[in-house]
Amino acid sequence: MMMYDQNLRARGGSSWSDSMFRVNVDPQRYSKSLGDKIMNKKGLSDSFEFINSDSFFIISFNSKPMIIKDYDFVELKRRKGVHSYEEWLENILDSLTE
Repeated sequence: MMMYDQNLRARGGSSWSDSMFRVNVDPQRYSKSLGDKIMNKKGLSDSFEFINSDSFFIISFNSKPMIIKDYDFVELKRRKGVHSYEEWLENILDSLTE
């Protein structure tokens, strides 16, 4: 897996441990963890699945791939803002369930 510069990531979070997680975790675990958290929070775990590979992730809806993004995309969102990736993911899930 490609190494990413942690110094380029936006700082912050809702607590010290959340802040440390957001800065230190690799993009694969970051995307999977937040993806699962948001799907559970919205009650979408039964119809959505978050699948990670070494270089990209897939969000499937009712077993059909809907979104494919690489981890460079995740890192771009992490640089933009602390919650930028989560906001993008919530908007995508909302648009797919309308």
